[in-house]
Amino acid sequence: MFHRQTAFWLTVVPILAITGVVTATVVTVRRSPARAIERARQAIERAERQKAQTPQAGNAWDRAQEYLDTVLSRSPHHAEARLLSARVATGRRDFTRALERLAEIPESDPRGAEARLREGEILYHANRGAEAEGALRRRLALTPDCIQARRLLV
Repeated sequence: MFHRQTAFWLTVVPILAITGVVTATVVTVRRSPARAIERARQAIERAERQKAQTPQAGNAWDRAQEYLDTVLSRSPHHAEARLLSARVATGRRDFTRALERLAEIPESDPRGAEARLREGEILYHANRGAEAEGALRRRLALTPDCIQARRLLV
């Protein structure tokens, strides 16, 4: 009888440990998108420190996007997750994807002004002057005291 109990616990404990880890990860994302956002932000910063093109940076960009995809699957209109997703796309040099993510944020959203500034910066650096000017002017319409937008328009 003692051997059966020992065998049972030797089988159940690793399964519980594995299940507990998986459950804890899923529950964290479900209950706290802020925690997933923070982890994505940390992965983005790590990728930016690793100069964007090394294999380690690629892994960090992937990890950040996984966190953001999880948040966006649960809350598709999460503006901060969209902004960070655009930052990841910019880091990967996928400017089309970045602009798509930023365009999904409406100007009525509190983060809309920041999204218009990021759009303007990306378009400016892509030598798409007229479009950049439009995005920057929309930013200035939302927040007239934005120094960054004024600097890019000059």
